[in-house]
Formats: sequence, C-alpha cells, structure tokens
Amino acid sequence: MRVIVDADVRIEDPGNLTELAVVSDLPAEEIATALRAADLGDTAGDHAWLRCAALEEQGALLVDDPQWRQRFQGMLDYARRKGWMDDRGEAVRAHITARE
Repeated sequence: MRVIVDADVRIEDPGNLTELAVVSDLPAEEIATALRAADLGDTAGDHAWLRCAALEEQGALLVDDPQWRQRFQGMLDYARRKGWMDDRGEAVRAHITARE
C-alpha cells in the first residue's frame, strides 16, 4: 500500500499489504501539511506516522476483498511486533520515498 502525496493525497495499491510507504517528490513540510489536511497522519524525520483507522477506512473503499480488513489487521500486527507502531497503537510508521 502506498500513500501518494502530490497535488492531492490518495492511496494506491491497497491490496499490497506487504509494504507501506508514503511516496512524494514534495518537500518534507509540504508532505506533513498534506497528510494532516487529509487526516491521514503526520511526519517525523524521514518517516510518516499514518493513522491506522484512516488508512483502514480509505483502503477498504478501494478493494473488493471481503478478507481485506483482516489482512490489514495482520499488517498492523506485524508492524507492532517490529516496533513500527506508536505507543497508543493508533499510528503506523511508514518510509517516505521519492516517486520513481
């Protein structure tokens, strides 16, 4: 799953729950502003902190898979085991990468 940040913020490839990244060529502060405006999260350093509930709600709208929410929770469980969740378990850390 990729969160694309350019003229707008959108989720691409929500069925791929083996990767999570924010993809953008914008400066870091503009990425942070866009994520906050979309109510998806914020940035800290080279990473984004994405709101799990918002990702789940928006991602579920884009797939036709009755098991998707269960698979999404599996991704979050994996992130939790790796230490990639915030202390409250409400946000997941994602790399910020440049568009290819």
